[in-house]
Amino acid sequence: MSHIDIYKHFKTLFPEKVEKSVEYFPNGKNSIRVRYLDKSELIFTLNSISDWKLETIKSFLKSYENN
Repeated sequence: MSHIDIYKHFKTLFPEKVEKSVEYFPNGKNSIRVRYLDKSELIFTLNSISDWKLETIKSFLKSYENN
């Protein structure tokens, strides 16, 4: 899935978060990093319409450390 498509799903699921965002950029397969006005960042991963997650960078990195 393209990062543009992932962002479109993010906008649909979290319109209130999009209003506070500044930019987004690719973060790997099926994943984007979203940066907010306050410089905080979240990772949105979309595997399918019913399989997605929104998490902090720390949480995202932890999931790779445990594998």
